[in-house]
Amino acid sequence: MFISKRKYVELKKILNSVIEESRTKQLELESKIIHNDAISRLNREIETTNQCIMGIEKNKLGDILAVVTPKEQSYEQIMLYSLKDNRYKALNNHPRLYARQVGNNTIKIDDIFSQENIRSSGNGTILLSYLKKEAIKHGYTQITGWLSSVDKTNFDKLEYFYKKNGFNVLFSKDGNNGKIYLKF
Repeated sequence: MFISKRKYVELKKILNSVIEESRTKQLELESKIIHNDAISRLNREIETTNQCIMGIEKNKLGDILAVVTPKEQSYEQIMLYSLKDNRYKALNNHPRLYARQVGNNTIKIDDIFSQENIRSSGNGTILLSYLKKEAIKHGYTQITGWLSSVDKTNFDKLEYFYKKNGFNVLFSKDGNNGKIYLKF
């Protein structure tokens, strides 16, 4: 059977397209299996420390993260675990947020930890979003916190970060510290 060169080129394009689509679907399926396996291993690991997975998120760097908290205090400590590279491992030593109840209707943020070189990853925003969800779920009416004089050189970045996440930011008259708050 004779096939013209033009017809051969068309058939080859179609075949290459089908092969590429098949490879893409295979990679997507492998990725889902890998992430499900990583989540299962992480779940077994944190179960021994009485923690639970609150959700799965993707940060600005493309890392897929498990949002984890102790079972008993669902908002007092929120940490991020990376599910990257088909294994359970900490992403920059577990970015985490510490908060506690003050009064009947307020949660106070004590600290948010993240490595200096990964500050624009979106990890802090993920942590705050889960804290806000938990606060609303448990009937709190506000979240507060302080900007310490220790962080004075980063006040511009911190002000932007908190305002971007819906908080009000007030600085002291001398500019050495500040208060953040969010009312629901």
